[in-house]
Amino acid sequence: MKKADFSELADKTCVITGGAGVIGSSIVEGLAAAGMKIVILDINAELAGKVAEEVKSKTGAKVLGLKTDVLDRASLEAARDTIHTEFGRIRYLINGAGGNSPKATTRCQQYQGRGAPR
Repeated sequence: MKKADFSELADKTCVITGGAGVIGSSIVEGLAAAGMKIVILDINAELAGKVAEEVKSKTGAKVLGLKTDVLDRASLEAARDTIHTEFGRIRYLINGAGGNSPKATTRCQQYQGRGAPR
């Protein structure tokens, strides 16, 4: 089996919403090990910081944990500004916030046009 080459990801910035959760933190660690700069956005500031520190110590990667509510525009804009200042351009975004609950990250009134959930 051919081994995957992730070298093209090195030094690119990836933002992961819900990055302090079980699945998100595993993604954070894997991408950090590939040399990416990682930003963890999570509603739980303490856990986001803890995961960031643990992954930094394991991988040596640049990892930042930010308290962010993905349902609050001002919170997202503040996170974006911090990310641009600390890491520069965002190259990748992984949306992992909300777990398996549709109500955690979506509201019907947020959607417009054809195919809107009802």
